[in-house]
Amino acid sequence: MVPKTIVGKVFGSICSLSGVLVIALPVPVIVSNFSRIYHQSQRAEKRRAQKASKEAGQLLVGKPNIPFESHHHHLLHCLEKTTVRTPLP
Repeated sequence: MVPKTIVGKVFGSICSLSGVLVIALPVPVIVSNFSRIYHQSQRAEKRRAQKASKEAGQLLVGKPNIPFESHHHHLLHCLEKTTVRTPLP
């Protein structure tokens, strides 16, 4: 069905534009909320990882003066070794 009169065409145009706006207006709000929550989650995960690496550094016996960076790099290296997958033949 297609509107044939001018009033019908104007009404159809208004309906189509309002439908697009109803869908398009909430999208930036949803995206900004998702982005905010995602960044909060990433910061919390980073803090947990730093705390865990500090605690791991304190647990090392006989090496109390090793800088935090070397522990961090060691943990990253261990993580890479455990998560690297070998390709299937």
